[in-house]
Amino acid sequence: MLIDKNTREELNHLFYLLKLQDRFANSSPDKQVKIEQIIAYLEIVHAELRNTSRKRKLVFVDCGAGNCYLSFLIYYFYHKIESRELEIARRARGSR
Repeated sequence: MLIDKNTREELNHLFYLLKLQDRFANSSPDKQVKIEQIIAYLEIVHAELRNTSRKRKLVFVDCGAGNCYLSFLIYYFYHKIESRELEIARRARGSR
């Protein structure tokens, strides 16, 4: 796993803000499944980007699907935990 136990604990604050956990890191079974899906997504993205130069700004495009959990996760992880410069661009509705 690329995301270690300490990083997962740091992500608990984000999961609390997203109302997927309470302040004690407890969650319902369905929300726990969502958390595991979110962590799996982060693992995939991080596997692709971990060797990217830290001097380069990371740019992500949010296509506006879902609840924005994944965009929040990417921002939180790379900005707050990894201390990387990044931008999340939003694709306008209806544009291709």
